[in-house]
Amino acid sequence: MTNKFNNQQEIVEYLNSQAESGDHRVLIAAIRTVVRDKGIDPVAREACMTIEEVGSTLSGKTEPSFSAILKITKALRLKLHFTIA
Repeated sequence: MTNKFNNQQEIVEYLNSQAESGDHRVLIAAIRTVVRDKGIDPVAREACMTIEEVGSTLSGKTEPSFSAILKITKALRLKLHFTIA
């Protein structure tokens, strides 16, 4: 499997570009892409979640909890950043 992202900066740029849409579903799908690229197993372990919990959170079938998204982004070594809209 070839990694889509070569480094953390590429991940940040990708997620920021997807967040620009203002649609949380687009951002969740982008986070799912990053998790798949990094490997769901290590991300779940780092987030102290099961693989099933990570998969369910990012499935797009339900509204994910904010705390679950924070756990996953922290496991990806990312943090949220706010600016004036």
